Amino acid sequence: MSLLDDALFAAASDATATVIAYWDTGCHNLVANPAFERRMGRTAQEVLGTHIREVIGPKQYDLRRPYLDGVLSGTPQAFERVYNAEGGIVHHVRVEYVPDSIEGDVIGFASMAIDLEPVTTELSDADVATRLRFALHSVIAGLRAIHHRLGLS
Repeated sequence: MSLLDDALFAAASDATATVIAYWDTGCHNLVANPAFERRMGRTAQEVLGTHIREVIGPKQYDLRRPYLDGVLSGTPQAFERVYNAEGGIVHHVRVEYVPDSIEGDVIGFASMAIDLEPVTTELSDADVATRLRFALHSVIAGLRAIHHRLGLS
């Protein structure tokens, strides 16, 4: 991957309304996009290195634990949930966790959440799932390039 590819990846990640983050095998945050910052109300710098339980809270962590265990064992996970945001706004989101592995060993995972309300009338479930998978694989490819460039892989 070239520097241009990294720049394109960053621009695409920054421009999307989809919440994207990458976590290590200890569930510590390594990167988050601006949509993550807007949704969580914390900057990427504030959550960098923070355990996912501290980011999403103990209740949500307990609810997501089976999905986290699954992705850390190498199995992609997907689920939908409804939550109330500030101002009484209700969000219906689809969340996917995709394992990142090298030679069969899980080294982390990407998470992505997309708000389904704006797209449910325009896209089928299959279209939404395809877009989510494409975006997650793009995130993983970009992170692998960064790991390689830093000599971490």
